[in-house]
Amino acid sequence: MAQYQFNTGFYLESGLAFDFLISGKETYEFEGDTGLALQPSDPQDIHVGADVKFALGAGYELASGLGFSARYSLGLGNNLDESNELVTEGDESTNNLFQLSVTFPLYGN
Repeated sequence: MAQYQFNTGFYLESGLAFDFLISGKETYEFEGDTGLALQPSDPQDIHVGADVKFALGAGYELASGLGFSARYSLGLGNNLDESNELVTEGDESTNNLFQLSVTFPLYGN
């Protein structure tokens, strides 16, 4: 991420973010012979293990070092594993993320 800091404590940031799927749990709702049911699933079955996003954010840091920021990350590609039999041709999924942060430096400002 590239960050531009203004003299006022306000900053803007932008760049690429790389994410990795370590673990997860999904639940699908479907209608079967016995009615409505929930089916647990492991996201690693159908999602690729890495994702690239474009991120854009802004924040403000107080003189004490306490900071607040917001960032939005937009997924740049399909994160479904198209070689998996559970994924239908043409299916697409992207990860988008909105993040709020509160920060404080441990070693000086």
